[in-house]
Amino acid sequence: YRGEMVASRVPAESTSAALLLAAAALAPLARACTTVGVSAGASVDRKVIASQSNDGGGDSDTRLFRVPAMDYPKGSRRPVYKYVGNYPRYVGPSRGADNYKPEKGQNISKPIGYIPQVEHTYAYYDGTFGLLNEHGVGIAESTCTARTGALARPHGAALWYTDELSRVAMERATSARGAVEMMGALAVEGGFYGEDNFEGTAESLIVADAAEAWVFHVLSSDDKGTSAVWAARRVPEGHVTVVPNIFVIRELNLTDTDNYLASSNVYAIAEANGWWNKTEGPFDFTKAYSNGEYGHRYYSGRRWWGAVRILAPSLRFPMNYTNLRDDAPYPFSVPVERKVCAQDVITVMRSFYEGTPVDLTRGLAAGPFANPNRYRAGAGGAGIPGAWERSISIYRTDYSLIIEIDPDLPPAVGAVMWFGPVAAHATAFVPLFAGQDHLWQAYGRGSKGGGVDRASAMWAFRYLQQVVNLNFARMMGDVRALQAGVEARGRALVKEMADTWKGNATLLATAANAHAEKTVEAWWKMADHLIFRYADGNIYSDDGKVATAGYPEWWLKAVGYENGPPPPPLADEL
Repeated sequence: YRGEMVASRVPAESTSAALLLAAAALAPLARACTTVGVSAGASVDRKVIASQSNDGGGDSDTRLFRVPAMDYPKGSRRPVYKYVGNYPRYVGPSRGADNYKPEKGQNISKPIGYIPQVEHTYAYYDGTFGLLNEHGVGIAESTCTARTGALARPHGAALWYTDELSRVAMERATSARGAVEMMGALAVEGGFYGEDNFEGTAESLIVADAAEAWVFHVLSSDDKGTSAVWAARRVPEGHVTVVPNIFVIRELNLTDTDNYLASSNVYAIAEANGWWNKTEGPFDFTKAYSNGEYGHRYYSGRRWWGAVRILAPSLRFPMNYTNLRDDAPYPFSVPVERKVCAQDVITVMRSFYEGTPVDLTRGLAAGPFANPNRYRAGAGGAGIPGAWERSISIYRTDYSLIIEIDPDLPPAVGAVMWFGPVAAHATAFVPLFAGQDHLWQAYGRGSKGGGVDRASAMWAFRYLQQVVNLNFARMMGDVRALQAGVEARGRALVKEMADTWKGNATLLATAANAHAEKTVEAWWKMADHLIFRYADGNIYSDDGKVATAGYPEWWLKAVGYENGPPPPPLADEL
């Protein structure tokens, strides 16, 4: 593949390489996600923050559900399902009787294995991964490359991918550390796979609670998936971290169990495969286990650089490098000189590197209207070596989210997931509370491949996202003003609920759902307004005035406007 889509970099020494590459070729363009973690000491009001852009594509499943708390008879078994990226990701009742109901032509999902069930599981939000549970434990995911790759049962030995690992953590964990230890133990015991991802065969999660955030990396222990290797590092106080589809944990100090955790095989497997020799220097988890960037050089590193320049602008890191894995140009985390808030992280998630040498809103590829979207090159790029810069906000995102956890409030109202369907630049982030007892059903409707659905929240934002491509710079000015107002009202709602909810889960849900519904209505209206306002290359005002939008001079020169047909001859020349 050329351009933005490429095949997974599965190591040639893997006996499963051919199967993995075949699976990658058939898989949706999905899960190339960017995550950000903010420690309590780096944020305003000591709120721990974790964010993710769930960067899918094709017909990936964009739906969001709230899975209720459930009780089970003693001795029950919990089914484990294989990861599916396309719509539907799952069909059946085990995640709530009102969720994932079968539609025409859909079959009930079949498990690939079971583990012992606990007698009570917690409520949580479910997307591609488990996202936030009622105890205020949140997860943000980013796929990574690894030197190993395995297949799920029955084709391989592995039981676990991070989608089901994260759901078990949501069902059972009351702390970030507990979630990390639980997922690591399950992966080691049942085996890990990273099938169906062109980006790589390993995973990274940022796991957060009211006190701390951890970065968790996991990969298969071998090409059969018989076990797993994992490591985790706590984000230091006063620091932020960015995980852009590549491992970021370097050194491990396993004597410092307050800040580092890992599987017992983390050193042995690296040594046995010749990926680390302790006589040659300290252990580096990324250098030992990562397979480097996929796509192209800067595919991951540029996003790290772009995020840090927003969150810690006084720090200076190189834009360019030779080998992100081996040269280690960027640290695991960086301190911030100014406390950051959720809105700062939203700014990161909407970034196209504006104002930098790689600003995607500038140049001929952006066109006359400063459009930063860079689609896959397709057949036209088959014979042209090249690639686009990989932005943080990207057109193929399924949804974006910011998890913000207030240590001074009960998790029911203090743990908030700011959720926005589709790409961050085109969405509005609305607050959903960990403790609300139901979710507006519009979030559980719609697929990218199923046609426009005006009862779907996702389609309101997806529709507008397509409209703004007609005149990106001007239309996005209108959208940004709407975003600012909606998100300010969301922040006011969070403050109001902290004072008034009084333990009422239904009140939380009613308030959050009403705000979300009004936001979706505003997005449908904005799409219509943009079509009216910028029709036919004009700018129409509400009072009936019309102005010509026109093209910028630089673009007219670049496309040879001045070499077009000459003016007609003057009368005296006839």
